[in-house]
Formats: sequence, structure tokens, C-alpha cells
Amino acid sequence: MRYDPAERRAWPDAALYLEFMPAGSDMVYAHYDLAYQILASVAPRLADARWYAILSQCEDILDIWQIAGGRLSFERLLTEENRAAEVLAALEPSLAPA
Repeated sequence: MRYDPAERRAWPDAALYLEFMPAGSDMVYAHYDLAYQILASVAPRLADARWYAILSQCEDILDIWQIAGGRLSFERLLTEENRAAEVLAALEPSLAPA
């Protein structure tokens, strides 16, 4: 990914954008406390959604974020070392590697 200032001009008007900083081809850095505060405050205006993040280089932490009924919830699952992807596949079979 590379930063392109012209790309922002094409974005729709919004009071706030939540961006994550790319840290490689498959990683981003995110400030969770700030992200949680922002998403919790706007959750009543967002559609229901669920997303996951596998944390740490040894992939042993799986975070589950969910917006449902206008409320944000967050759950952290600690797995055995290098098992977060397996736990995710069990929770969401559609995300299992082919």
C-alpha cells in the first residue's frame, strides 16, 4: 500500500475517518482503545457487523469485534500458541483456509 493524497479527495464527506496504519502486506497497527471508543460512539448508526483480528506474531490471540443492535461488543480469546487461525475457522467455517 502507498499513500496517495488524491485518493482522499474521492472519499465521501465525513466528520471522522478511522484509519489503520499498514505495517506490512498482512498487518496493520491499530490503537484499540481509541478504535473502541470511536466505534462504540457511532455503533447506533452502523449496520450490524462482525470482524476478527488475530494478534501477535505467534498468532495466539483472537479478537472478536461485533456491532449488533446498535451496540459494540469486544471479546478476546487466548488460544494455544499458533492456534488462533484454527479457532477462527471453527467459529466461522467460511474463513477456513481452502
